[in-house]
Amino acid sequence: MFSAGVNAFGDDKQAAVNDVNKKVDAIIQAVKEFGVKADDIKTQSLNMYQNQEQYYEDGRQKTRAGQWNVSNTIEVKLTDVDRAAALASVLTKSGATNVNGPNFSFDDTTGASNDLFDQALKNAAEKAGIVAQSSARKLGKVVSVTEGYAPAQTFYRMEGGGGGGGGIEPGSGTVNKTVTVMYELEL
Repeated sequence: MFSAGVNAFGDDKQAAVNDVNKKVDAIIQAVKEFGVKADDIKTQSLNMYQNQEQYYEDGRQKTRAGQWNVSNTIEVKLTDVDRAAALASVLTKSGATNVNGPNFSFDDTTGASNDLFDQALKNAAEKAGIVAQSSARKLGKVVSVTEGYAPAQTFYRMEGGGGGGGGIEPGSGTVNKTVTVMYELEL
């Protein structure tokens, strides 16, 4: 995932809005020409506000309406990791003044998560069996199972990101699963 945005400042609100819209449209067009599907491009944030300027008059601090600040940021999903550096370059060359990313994540962790859940249950049973044996008891039935969640972690390195197109390495990631199982202990 990348985010790319533009800002405009000006005394005329509509002129600033038009400037931002024109620049964002150019970025979106460049991203589509790069090969990103329209479904993988979405507005992340749109901000418009008037700055308040502070000034002094007769020894007292006052405020007055200042310039308009308008920004628009889009989010771009890229599934081909090998093209991440090229997309960063496209974003910076197409007029984006703020580019963040890439932020790597897994598309689908369902299979890995289900496997981890099964392994966690088996591991809990083994450990509970040891506890039961150590306390001269038998392992009884499962009383409760609580599934926790630890988000997938992806580690990455980005060099030369300021100008776009630098070396981008997706690194590696992990999927975690936390399960708490309570058993009855029988005599």
